[in-house]
Parts: sequence; structure tokens; C-alpha cells
Amino acid sequence: MKKIVALFLLFSPLWAMSQVETELRIYHKMGSVPYQWNAPFVNNLGESFKVTRLQYYVTKFTVVHDGGQETVVSEDTVALLKANNGHSKIPLGQLNVTNVEGIKFHIGVHSPTNNEDPSMYPPEHPLAPQNPSMHWGWISGYRFLAFEGVAGLNYTQAFELHALGNHNYHEQYVAVNGQLVNNTMVIAIDGDYIEGLRDISVQNGVIAHGDDLQDQDAIENFRDHVFSARTEALDLGVEDLTSDPLKVYPNPVNKGNFEIECDERLIDLTLVDISGKQINQYQIQEIGSYDLPIGLPNGVYVLRGNTESGRPVQTMISIAK
Repeated sequence: MKKIVALFLLFSPLWAMSQVETELRIYHKMGSVPYQWNAPFVNNLGESFKVTRLQYYVTKFTVVHDGGQETVVSEDTVALLKANNGHSKIPLGQLNVTNVEGIKFHIGVHSPTNNEDPSMYPPEHPLAPQNPSMHWGWISGYRFLAFEGVAGLNYTQAFELHALGNHNYHEQYVAVNGQLVNNTMVIAIDGDYIEGLRDISVQNGVIAHGDDLQDQDAIENFRDHVFSARTEALDLGVEDLTSDPLKVYPNPVNKGNFEIECDERLIDLTLVDISGKQINQYQIQEIGSYDLPIGLPNGVYVLRGNTESGRPVQTMISIAK
């Protein structure tokens, strides 16, 4: 069994950023529970309501990372989200980030794209004509937010809040750490849609299609109250759990050392926590399997590195002593 030398960098900020696939995940919530279509909820005014349609555009992303640096994502990244009882993934591309500290984004469509012809886009594009429609017209552009439901006695009063208009295109910022999942930096936030109706009375029904009434209040609620950092564990799907050439034995780790194997020579190896903060760096000396000494609290960590051919590899490890 070969040995490798640990270079402890617990308090050093001097590590190089690396390019990593990055995505934003928005978990659709109603308060503390997953979003439910046509189910009863209560807003802060004590009014019961049910949501029958909730769609919105998300555009113009900026990732804040590594001591306040900002990386702007291409304006071509456009997502049309429809609330569901799970989460939506928005790929942000390959970014040079190590520690994610926050995410900036906008609800709606930026100008001048907002006022362009939707028929110019292929049918699968989020800005192409939708059914039900998300485009209002040439002058106003797209519906940034379509929030519909029923309220009042026996849920007989319909409400429709369709927010639009270039002056309602607001940036919001969520302070949130990223988590590495199978070579992807995941930025996970919650969207609590009950907060979308904060201080908006719907019990008598309200139809507001435009940019200056309750529709404006709703999109300002999305800016100020709906989104927050996710504190619950990520929902991991099959795509998050694919096999990796970097292996760890035993896992979970229950003693001071564990063995790692890789099908190719490693040229570097780094241990980070689930937020992406670097804990240790290891100097690789030989090919084969290695006995890795650790002395860390219980928890989940990520071991990642690069092989001699330049291939990035990583695996998650759990320490439970």
C-alpha cells in the first residue's frame, strides 16, 4: 500500500479555482412543504387559496464565489419554470468556481429580448409561443409571472396575477453555498410561493394583468420574499448517483485512515466539505491505491482530483466515527 502526504490547508484561502459544471436548482415549496397543485394554503392575511397555474421566467444569472468574485452567465440561459412538487434544474454551464457564496438572477425576460418576436425561436425554446400563453404582446413582451388560482368561500373566486413590463425586471440575490454532486456544483434554493401572495387579498377574486397593480405586488414579492437558501438535503436522482472511477474503502469511514483507488494515475487530490470549502490537499507520489489519513468531524465530504490524462474525478465520503 502506497502512502500520500497530506498538506493541511484548513485556514488558507490560497487555492486555485477550477472549472466545474454548475447548475441552479429551485425547489418548489408552499411554506415548509412541497408545492401542491389545487391544494388549500393560507397567505399572511389569513386568506385560504389554491394555486391552479404558476409559471415564471428566470434569466440573467450571476454566480458569486470565492471571496465575492462574480461570474456572469450567458444571457442565452433562459428558463421557463412551472411549479411542481419537486425541483427544477437550470444548467449554468462550465464555470471557474471553488466556493459558491450566492446567486443573482431575475424573474422575467430582459430587454430587448423581452420585446422580440417569439416566433423566431424553435418550438422547444422557452421563449417560443407557449400554451397557455406566456407572451403578452409586442409592446409589453412576455408574462414574467403567471400566478392563478381560486380563493374565497368554497373557492369560488378566481384570481389571476400576470406580471409583465420592463420596469418590473428586478435582480434578486440569495446567499447560498454550492454543493458538489457527481462533478456538478449544485446551487440549491427554495421558492416559497405562499410568499408570492404576501399582503395581496385574493378572497374576493382579483384579475390583474399588467405592470402596476397586484401583479406588480406579486413580482416584487418574488424579488423580496419568495426565494431563500435551501437548508434541507438535496433530492438526489439517478443522474446524481452515477458511478465514478475514484473509489473509497471503507465508506462510511469509521477510523482514522481510508483507502482510495483510481483506474488512472492521479496528479492531485483535494478534500472539500459539501459547501465546496477546501479542507485538505494531498500530494500524489505513486500510482495505485493509497492510504489516506484524516482527522475530521463526522459529516459528508467530497474527495476530488485530476488524473494524468486531465480527467476530473470525485466521490463523496461520509465520516462516522
